[in-house]
Amino acid sequence: MAPGPSSYGAASESESSLASSESSDCSWALKGLSPCTHYERVQMKLVGSQALKASRLGGPRPQRLPDGTWVTAKYWGIRQKQIEELYKSSRLESGWSDDADVHHFVETVVKPATAGTEMGYALMLNQHAPQQVTLMISHAWVENAREFFEDVLASTWDTEVAFICFLSNFQGTPEQIDAQLGNDILKSPFTEVIRSPACQRMLVVPNEVLRQNGRGLYSRLWCIWEIKVAADAGLPIQIVDRKSEEEYLLGNSTVSSKNARCGDPDLPMNKDEQLIRSAIHKLPPHSSRSAAAGCFAVCCCCSYGSCIGVNLTKSYLGLLCGSLVGLLASTLAITFIVQRLRKCAWNLQDLSGYHILDRVIRDSARGAHSWRRITAHGDVPLMVVTTCFWAGFAAALRCSVLLDRMLKCL
Repeated sequence: MAPGPSSYGAASESESSLASSESSDCSWALKGLSPCTHYERVQMKLVGSQALKASRLGGPRPQRLPDGTWVTAKYWGIRQKQIEELYKSSRLESGWSDDADVHHFVETVVKPATAGTEMGYALMLNQHAPQQVTLMISHAWVENAREFFEDVLASTWDTEVAFICFLSNFQGTPEQIDAQLGNDILKSPFTEVIRSPACQRMLVVPNEVLRQNGRGLYSRLWCIWEIKVAADAGLPIQIVDRKSEEEYLLGNSTVSSKNARCGDPDLPMNKDEQLIRSAIHKLPPHSSRSAAAGCFAVCCCCSYGSCIGVNLTKSYLGLLCGSLVGLLASTLAITFIVQRLRKCAWNLQDLSGYHILDRVIRDSARGAHSWRRITAHGDVPLMVVTTCFWAGFAAALRCSVLLDRMLKCL
């Protein structure tokens, strides 16, 4: 059996039990983990309580620590050293097989270790110091467990904290697993982790099983959703080096992400597939990169508009009017002209959101997403501040020149 904490206290919502558990147990120090500060603990508890309330309305259900603290997915991380220890200890067990897949590993190792805790294996190990995820690992359960662990250990840093679905999610009953995912794919644990500011990159781990059957990793719809969210978030997407060929990703029969499925491909669509496909169908016909470029164009129009306004009117009113005209003109152009032309082009070519997904997958295989990319929500605010600063600087410089001329005339 895989190693785990020796005891699990009774759940309690009181602050006194939280304080006593933090002060009386120092196992985090013995394991080399960073303790949660008081502020982090309070914030984690507050966010977890809010998530619990949202789960009653269909949101993803957080996991609960023995002291009663509810913890959301971004704290369900496991360190590389812990992954290595789990792998080594599991190989010593009599039930281990080098040919077993992740499904078998979950049934023989993860479920027995976490039974009755309502915590995933990762949170169970780190219950006294929950680890915030910095690395999202995207994979499929049909893979060989030994190869998966070896690929992960060879492709991660010892300082990274990983989210691995079969270790991070609580592997309970189907109802408990379904409750953790919720009814909104945009708020699922996977989406929350990838969009978290603490998450630094996503590691894609293809496998031989899906390559050999001709389907590829992206015959799995969950993997497609993960890479889409990561691309939109501007995260570096890195694929295990020796498995970055297209046959590992899209296979020979998948061809397009549109053919991907959740669960048994011979059965009708399950709930997860319906949620993911609904979200994909609502995707706009453009990527986050083009959205960021559009926002940058708006910023440039505002800054140059202010300069033109100052040159024409020689007053601060021209500065303001030029900025407003630039903002209005660029926004109208992007909203009513560029996007409409793009939609028309997509309709003529019979394209959809799956086209962008296929492009992201193929670009990732070439390493085009292996570095942090520009995003509208992450970079545009800085662009706005920068362009406004230089616009103001240019206007001030122009005004100083005009003032000097006026003084000389006097």
